[in-house]
Amino acid sequence: MIKCYHKINFFSIYFIKLIMKYIIHRGITSKNIKENSYHSIKKALKDKESMGVEFDIRLTKDKKIVLSHNSLISLNVIEETPYSDLIKNNYLTTLDKILDIDTNKIFLIDIKTNNNYKVFGDILMNTLNNYNKNLYLASFDKNIIKYIKKFLFVNRKSKKN
Repeated sequence: MIKCYHKINFFSIYFIKLIMKYIIHRGITSKNIKENSYHSIKKALKDKESMGVEFDIRLTKDKKIVLSHNSLISLNVIEETPYSDLIKNNYLTTLDKILDIDTNKIFLIDIKTNNNYKVFGDILMNTLNNYNKNLYLASFDKNIIKYIKKFLFVNRKSKKN
């Protein structure tokens, strides 16, 4: 049961600040820094109070993993467009570039799929296996989560043998 108290003194506020940790959603943005961009993610990782950063990923037509919440960029469907066409006038960055950032903080990766969960899952897991990072994966697509769990189970089992 949660109890709320009307009176909060300075010590209580200071204590809450000491124990409160958070993950920054899509990075720290501004007028010149777009969400899910390299600069927004890097800025979020520099925040001393945060535990990490959350960002969204999608797979391009030519199988590059890019950061984007939306499925469209400049009226182009990401999954149907090559990476080279998407970056012409956009801030789009790749997952590799983000994972190259030197940090021990959490990367909470929200996987956005478009009926390509097996291909995406294979490419994603092969990419993530190249990094020793504090990674959490999430998706509204239960198929990719099940597929990744199976991938992890099979790889863990083969490493034991």
